[in-house]
Amino acid sequence: MMDDPPDTPEDGDLFDRAEDAWRHGNWALALNLYLELLPRRLLPGRGTLASIDRVLLERIADLAVSFGHEGPADTLLRAAVASADQDRNFVAAGYYRLKRAHLALLRGVPVEARGLIASLEPHIGPLRRTPTRAEDLAPWERGCWPTASPPDRSLLLSRLYLVVGLWLSGRGLFGQAALLLDRGARHAVPPAPALACQALAALRLALARTLLEQGEFASCDGVLAHLAGLVDPERHPAHHVEWLELRGKLDLLRGEFGAALRTAEEVVALCRRGGFARAALAAVLNQAQILLFLNQTSAAADLVRWVDRAARAIGAETTAARGEFLSTLVRARAIHLGHPGTAPSVIELWRDRSPGRPGGAIAVGRPPELSAPPTYLALFEDRALELHWAMAAGDLAFAGAAFNNLRDSFQVGESSLTVSRLFLYGAMLALDRGHSLEAKRLLDLAIPSLDRLGLRPDLWQALRLRARCADLHDQPDRAALDLRLADHLLGRLTNSLSGAQRAIYGWNKWAEAEECFAREAALLAEEAADAPQADGPDRRAHHRRVQAFLDRLDETRRDVFRSQSGRDDGPRPASGPDSDPDPWRTPPDRAILSFLVLPEAVFAYRVCRGRLDAFTRPFPRPRLRGLVARWIECVSDDDDAQADALSEELSDDLGLSELLDGLPADVRRLTIVPDDSLHGFPFAALRHRGRYLAEDYALSVAFDRSRQPSSPPASGGGLLAVAVSGGLPPRANYPRGIPSLPGTIPEVLRTADWFRTRSVPVSVLVDGDATRPAVLSLWREAEFVHAACHGLFRPDQPDSSGLLLLPRDGDPEVLNLRDLSRVTFPHLRHVTLSNCWLADSFLLPGRLTVSLPESLCRSGAGSVLACLWPVHDEEGATFVHSFYDHADALPRDEAVAAARRDFLTLGPSRRRLLRHWAGFQLYGDHGPLLDNINKAEMIA
Repeated sequence: MMDDPPDTPEDGDLFDRAEDAWRHGNWALALNLYLELLPRRLLPGRGTLASIDRVLLERIADLAVSFGHEGPADTLLRAAVASADQDRNFVAAGYYRLKRAHLALLRGVPVEARGLIASLEPHIGPLRRTPTRAEDLAPWERGCWPTASPPDRSLLLSRLYLVVGLWLSGRGLFGQAALLLDRGARHAVPPAPALACQALAALRLALARTLLEQGEFASCDGVLAHLAGLVDPERHPAHHVEWLELRGKLDLLRGEFGAALRTAEEVVALCRRGGFARAALAAVLNQAQILLFLNQTSAAADLVRWVDRAARAIGAETTAARGEFLSTLVRARAIHLGHPGTAPSVIELWRDRSPGRPGGAIAVGRPPELSAPPTYLALFEDRALELHWAMAAGDLAFAGAAFNNLRDSFQVGESSLTVSRLFLYGAMLALDRGHSLEAKRLLDLAIPSLDRLGLRPDLWQALRLRARCADLHDQPDRAALDLRLADHLLGRLTNSLSGAQRAIYGWNKWAEAEECFAREAALLAEEAADAPQADGPDRRAHHRRVQAFLDRLDETRRDVFRSQSGRDDGPRPASGPDSDPDPWRTPPDRAILSFLVLPEAVFAYRVCRGRLDAFTRPFPRPRLRGLVARWIECVSDDDDAQADALSEELSDDLGLSELLDGLPADVRRLTIVPDDSLHGFPFAALRHRGRYLAEDYALSVAFDRSRQPSSPPASGGGLLAVAVSGGLPPRANYPRGIPSLPGTIPEVLRTADWFRTRSVPVSVLVDGDATRPAVLSLWREAEFVHAACHGLFRPDQPDSSGLLLLPRDGDPEVLNLRDLSRVTFPHLRHVTLSNCWLADSFLLPGRLTVSLPESLCRSGAGSVLACLWPVHDEEGATFVHSFYDHADALPRDEAVAAARRDFLTLGPSRRRLLRHWAGFQLYGDHGPLLDNINKAEMIA
């Protein structure tokens, strides 16, 4: 392999050990051995640079950045330069300076690299005279190191072209950079010496990156395809990682999200396997940024937190700062009007909020300053993230300054990629400022370029924004056309993903249907204000239009269930000109309040005694989410006084007085159809005229606006009672362990006795007997289910949420939402989930929820009683037993209301603890629990 062996047996042994480590993928050990060996060889007076020394330098340069050894490597190279200068070895000195310049560029220090290149001007001429045309390259080369031997000149020119090309590319001079990098590759192929040929992969990778950042995607594709056989992951892991990153970046820009995410995961795995601690952290941040882009904010936040801890542990301050920057963006993204994000679930707000005042999960500080990244596009995207943060946080002054900085730095350049994005970002800012005509002008410039480049995610955004501009200027045909194009693009983007990822991304976007819903809801609200009060043809026609609108909304929610479970949930309700003008047939003592949360307003529909009324309130979605988030935080801190104040504020913004004061005095039962973050807010705790709603109304929650909930007929299947009291010490998949729940078995045994005394057969599964197959088998045929165990809710993997079981032999099991949504329960009248979090919902814009109660109701359960947050064993058992005791004489919603009032009358110490009673929600059927109850007495 070498044309000259190491000078001493000791050096030879050290070199052999290093090469063996390299061949076996132990790159960390190999780098340390190379760093130990090279200084012993770079001594003054050694004369010419031996090939072994050059190999060592190549290895060290390849791995130094990945392992965070840039400092030692640069110190070593600096000493080598001094040694070569002392020996008047201009070839060695030039080579070392070029390696130092390359390392400086990889570290993101272009000024240092420029100075090192300038120090070579006595041998290459002024840098400003570097050729910009292909025909000038050969004459220029003849003036570079004219007295060097041909092999040495090939070696030096290959590295010179690499370094100057990278430096020019970092300045956005992509045409000249591509010219030089391509020329350098000619000096890195036979008959050039072997060491010169080792630069070929680096040159071609630099060319691919240059073409990508220039927007020449097809040419970049060609270079990457050619490189596929040159970047050996075993021999040159750093090159392979860079090739994967370029491939993933290209996929991400084109909207091939699934491929981009898989590549990011592959990079993370490769870096971890190779022991590249710092490179692994950077790769995980890239993965988090992709997840954030795909709206998987919870998963992204988890990765960012892990990186922050790991980076600080090893002193990687630059990586830690980038992690903090992304963390700020994660918190801000969900509240931007134009980027609705995923509405936070209760568990995210309860557990994971910023320290300080309530509302920390929504209030977001400015992102920290970042050191300059090593590439032109990375620098552009970092500054663009600052702009996105500012618009998400509503800081238009900072957004304007960020955009001006971005425009001034990048508008004059050779990259159609950055220029077209500048038009898009300018339009976004103009629209946020209310300058819709300027926004449309910029979008008209951006859209053709984005389309030509194939930047589908950016094109989707641009079309959607232009449709919004057209709406603002009363151009419905133009808006409809752009929305159809955007919806088609959205289909392509979501189809690049699989399973739950497709759902999370696709459902969280403003497709054409969402835009249409917003416009139609506004028109219906205006029409309702002008509709005649007395019944007649006009009012009945308005009712039919509202009913058809609500049916379409319900259908979007049923799509969620079908995609999660792989099956349908029953026939659709009829609507149309001949359907019943009364959207829901309600008992005389009941009203239905249905909410629709849109970016700038909340629409409410009230149905009572055959009459439908529509209301609209100007209530921006970010504000609604912020109020709910702060309320949940106050409850989790037992700050009930502040929670009540926030509840009053939320009640005013929702227009609760207008909704309730128009009801007949004898209406005391309400069915709530929530939306967005209202799924995580218990209406029982809403304040109205100084009292909790629970004090005056019996409440139930429905998922459909077009169906009356009802329970299946009694089957004799009896009660399935499940109790898991045990726990587990900390282990790999449960690092905090699983605490025991000693109160679950007494709770379940008391529940079993309650049902037995009412002639209901009972099956009880306790602790190790409660395995996933056993529970699911009995659940299929049960008439009632009562489960007391730990609940698991995963906001980023909602279909993995469910009941945590501890089989006698084996690992913990989760009877999850996916299991339960794939089964039909033909006899299931009621389920009580005495578990933490299991009423929580995975909430997305577009009236879409994924939750265990909804899944059970759509799978056949008549009703579900569950809690939004953790409740102590004693308090939870007290509440559910109070519910059962009142269910002897009251319908389900009244029994829950009575249980709440029991807590409210227990005295001052309990009255103020909202966490003990407010989180229990009744979903679905509000009628009698058992058929043998005196229904006439209940109605009375």
